[in-house]
Amino acid sequence: MNRPNKNAYRFWLALFAGILLGAGCENRENAGHEPEAALNVQAEQGVPEREKAGQNAQTAAIDVPFTVVEEEKTGVPETLETQDATQQYYRAKIAEGMRLEEAGKLDDASTIYELLTVEFPARFDAFHRLARVHEQKNDAEMAHALYEETMRQNPTSAAFFNDFGWFLLSIGELQDAYGCLQKANSMTPDSPKYMMNLAICITKMGRYPEAFLQFKKAANGNSAVAYTNLAAIQYEDGKLPAAKESIQKALTADPKEKRALELRTLIEEAERFQQEAFTAEEAHIP
Repeated sequence: MNRPNKNAYRFWLALFAGILLGAGCENRENAGHEPEAALNVQAEQGVPEREKAGQNAQTAAIDVPFTVVEEEKTGVPETLETQDATQQYYRAKIAEGMRLEEAGKLDDASTIYELLTVEFPARFDAFHRLARVHEQKNDAEMAHALYEETMRQNPTSAAFFNDFGWFLLSIGELQDAYGCLQKANSMTPDSPKYMMNLAICITKMGRYPEAFLQFKKAANGNSAVAYTNLAAIQYEDGKLPAAKESIQKALTADPKEKRALELRTLIEEAERFQQEAFTAEEAHIP
């Protein structure tokens, strides 16, 4: 169905919840999940990645786990000083690649990450970032392969699971997406972005009561905002009766909720458009 203002829900969700949606929409539709500014080279454990889905930078202190590598000729482990230098080099190169990503220089970022996957094959971060680059290039096949390779590295980053989950959601693999987004949410339970992305996935799975509770949690208990967000996803998916019911509940909770009133108008427009299309089709039936 060609709905008027079919992409308006993304704008609203950002306003309704006061946050951006994360790993995930725009190009693949990235509203919830663009490259995070905090380097995800260790478990995030409560350190949120960039709160700007696609979107602005927030830097966090990072500890990079280091795997001791024995030198081939002597078999002598690297010194502590060498480990520190290696760690700093790795962190610097990841940061450089992410800056290039944000500048839209995806080929240059890809070159850096590819070299790091060769130099540090046991570290998952470069594989993760490389997957994101291919995703931004709309190369879903390569992105999927790289996400799977990252999974084999036993990643400990909530941002990775959020990104992979949003990618899987974008290609319709809802059950696997749910598993990844739930993992991200459990690793960083206070992240509104991860709560929202999980709620969106649950909505697309048709589990509306559960999705409402997740949206409500993300909205700090605000039922009107939660029902409005639920209705926005239902509307975008073409589930107009469900969206209409949710928006009625939102306005019952708060009759003055401005975004709910605006979304109700869009739903009513979509219903009229649908009815007109149906009437026109009936008129041409012999």
